[in-house]
Amino acid sequence: MTTLTIDQLLRENEALRRRLEEAENALDALRAGEVDAILVDSQGEQVYTLESADKPYRLLVEQIPYAAATLTAEGAIIHGNRRFADLLREPLATLLGKPIHDFVAPESEPILKTLLCDGENAEIQGEVVLRRGDGTPLPTHLGVRLVQEGAFGSCLLVRDLTEQRRYQELQRMQTELCESEARLAAELADTKLLQSISAQLIQEDKVETLYEQILEAAIAVMHSDMASMQMLDPDRGQLRLLAWKGFDAESAASWEWVRLGSATSCGAALASGERVIIPDIETCDFLAGTPNLDAYRRSEIRGMQSTPLVSRSGRILGMISTHWRRPHQPSERDLRLLDVLARQAADLLERKQAEQALRDADRKKDEFLATLAHELRNPLAPIRNAVQILKANGPPHSELDWARGVLERQLQLMARLLEDLLDVSRISRGKLELRKERVELAAVARAALETSRPVIEACGHELTVTLPSETIHLEADPVRLAQVFGNLLNNAAKYTEERGRIELTAERQGSDVIVSVKDTGIGIRADMLSRVFEIFSQSERARVRAQGGLGVGLSLVKGLVELHGGGIEARSEGPDRGSEFVVRLPIAVETPLREPAQSSAEDEQQSVTGCRILIVDDNRDSADSLAVLLKVMGNEVGTAYDGEQAVEAAATLRPDVVLLDIGMPKVNGYEACRRIRQQPWGQGMFLIALTGWGQEEDRRRTEQAGFDRHMVKPVEPAALMKLLTSLSSESGGRFTQR
Repeated sequence: MTTLTIDQLLRENEALRRRLEEAENALDALRAGEVDAILVDSQGEQVYTLESADKPYRLLVEQIPYAAATLTAEGAIIHGNRRFADLLREPLATLLGKPIHDFVAPESEPILKTLLCDGENAEIQGEVVLRRGDGTPLPTHLGVRLVQEGAFGSCLLVRDLTEQRRYQELQRMQTELCESEARLAAELADTKLLQSISAQLIQEDKVETLYEQILEAAIAVMHSDMASMQMLDPDRGQLRLLAWKGFDAESAASWEWVRLGSATSCGAALASGERVIIPDIETCDFLAGTPNLDAYRRSEIRGMQSTPLVSRSGRILGMISTHWRRPHQPSERDLRLLDVLARQAADLLERKQAEQALRDADRKKDEFLATLAHELRNPLAPIRNAVQILKANGPPHSELDWARGVLERQLQLMARLLEDLLDVSRISRGKLELRKERVELAAVARAALETSRPVIEACGHELTVTLPSETIHLEADPVRLAQVFGNLLNNAAKYTEERGRIELTAERQGSDVIVSVKDTGIGIRADMLSRVFEIFSQSERARVRAQGGLGVGLSLVKGLVELHGGGIEARSEGPDRGSEFVVRLPIAVETPLREPAQSSAEDEQQSVTGCRILIVDDNRDSADSLAVLLKVMGNEVGTAYDGEQAVEAAATLRPDVVLLDIGMPKVNGYEACRRIRQQPWGQGMFLIALTGWGQEEDRRRTEQAGFDRHMVKPVEPAALMKLLTSLSSESGGRFTQR
């Protein structure tokens, strides 16, 4: 036996260490699939290949687009491709031999166990959350299948779901964004619709148009097929149908009136004071077996809701309802929008009710004023007639002359006040019609001064009149315009201390003329300047000096000026510093002025005598006093006190002229006129309506009834004589003239 030296032993040991290290490296390389062969005998240059049966499998696994790994039956990793290692963010060498369970999130452990157990019999799939080496979760899709019997257990195919999840999340977010945008767009459209309705509620005066717009909006926001709107009649305690949309008139007629608690959605809502929703009429308990159920079926209504319209004070004003042809449950969003619309509809109803109440009050006020003026005219007529009789036949006596003068002046004042009341009422209702013609401003001013001068002189005022040197023409009603300036002059005289100053001036400014009435009177407070033209508006100091005025004069003046296309302004520097009223009127386009018809002195002095006249009035004093006055003037006069007597007296007396009152018992003046006209002897008579009603429609009615003329009480005797003279002329001088 050869004895080895220490050096030889050391060399052999080093050689063995290197070979062991090479073997270990080779084994690691084999395990990693990094070598295809290994040299066993280097001296003989013999090469032994190590290609095994799984080499094609390994090559295939490296090429597939998924992460793949092979597990033992116990779940240890014995092979994996690079994608598998990259997926877990671990070197492949460190993965080999480790249990797959080390890389599974706890919540996915049950799923993995199921997959591995079931994978023994068939290929199964599932989603499992893996846990990378750095601890971050990784959503994956696992496919598990048994590879072969024995040492190998299962083959895993692992697909990273991170991008897919991101894509799905992106899709979900995009879908939600689209849905959110759609909701926002719908809500914006609904908001614009509601805002549009709000604006229209302010601007639109035609209530039917507003009702229709509200119903269209209700159908839009509730996605319904039909809608209706009702108003509560407090007197009947029932809902009255105002407007509907979507169903026919026959269906609407069946719900024209709905009572409290009836078998309808709106009746139930009225009873409870809260919204009532019926998703399906066929399953509604209180509709079962009622006629309304059949009515809903005929109208093709399956679902409905009714929402009370409540005032801001909590009072139910009406109902807004929507209807569907199919069963329907409104969404909370739709109902919120409907609540906004219902608030607007309730405000509309409340506003319209308030406006109607104001119109009714205004109409009643106008009717009261007109009736008051009419009733006051009746006693004025006989008083005026009596004054004229005293004036014609009374004995000459200074005190009697003074008394007659007082009566005459006060009668004129009362008549003027009544006319002012009626004129204001007519203007407010748009019933006053101007009789315009081309007139000179100076002529109108002279007429106004002629009326007002006695009042001005009685107060000792100094009056200054300054008119343009050029001739200014206006397209105006001369009587009404003289009334404007006369009222302003009278006010200046009344509200100025004695021996004050009044100025009437006019000047041209472009295409307008400016007329000013200025005084040194009591003035106007600043807070009253904007109110002086309101009817019945007077300051306390003005009432003290009003001398019986009603506070309608300036309101009348403003209305008349505006009817002429002009404007008026009040000015004052304050109490006791005088007032000025400035009227602006458009100047007429220069055209040749028609010459006014001139009446001869002979015509003015003519009066009728020997005329056969029948006076008919249920006010006996009025009829009798006028009869006496006409008899004094030399006429044959008969009287009657109702319509039936009028027809009988006309048949007996066969008068030339019938002065016929309108408002009488039994048979009114219209019918009496028709009956007289139906008789052959009544064809040639002149029938004059003598009434306290003088509006245009009153004149049209009398004309249609067969009257020749229309006169308003109290009648001026001179005006009556002028009319009789005119009628005598029309008859060819049949009346005897003097």
